[in-house]
Amino acid sequence: MATKTKFTAPRVPYGYVKSSDGVFTKDVLAAFFVSKMFAKAHEGSSVYEIVRWLNSSKVLPPTKHAIVHNGLSGNFNRGSGLWTDRSVKQILANNIYTGCLIQGGDRTHAPIVSQEIFDEVQRLFTSPKTHNKTPPPDENPLRGKVICGCCGGKLQRRKRNSGSQNYNYFSCISNNRRGHGSCSGMYIRESVILQAIETVKEPVKVIVHDKEIIEVF
Repeated sequence: MATKTKFTAPRVPYGYVKSSDGVFTKDVLAAFFVSKMFAKAHEGSSVYEIVRWLNSSKVLPPTKHAIVHNGLSGNFNRGSGLWTDRSVKQILANNIYTGCLIQGGDRTHAPIVSQEIFDEVQRLFTSPKTHNKTPPPDENPLRGKVICGCCGGKLQRRKRNSGSQNYNYFSCISNNRRGHGSCSGMYIRESVILQAIETVKEPVKVIVHDKEIIEVF
């Protein structure tokens, strides 16, 4: 049985609220979505699939939920207003949802997921994938350096092999990660970028918009 323990941190994790006397209790709406996230992960959904489901279902991300439903106010980073792979990963890796605070490992509040489900999700997400093995990617000197001019995300390098059409290109995958409408979708061939920066000796960052380079720095 969960004991009533006061939670002293200024912000509580998504899925819980802190009462006026400091007691740590469930936020019914957010707890429902936390439970669904773990259920989907347990059934084999990837983090990106869960992100797309949350955003397409118009579920408010943690900070926005706290502002709208729990009266959160103050000076802090409010984010993009969308779920991201990082925010979902943080929830799925947080043992607090089993009813345990990190300090001491004792059960101090009502659980949202069972310890068994939590442990199985950790195993699924950390076990090495032995199927669908692909060869290591070609060396990518532009890794992490090509930025989308629409959403600010990092463009992903891909390879096109179709008859005589064999080349590398970069494209924004925010719509896949965060849900349709997150970005207008940027695309550019790698050769265009390399030609634009061939005189630059130091590592650079490139911002792309509508198939054109708008800034190199």
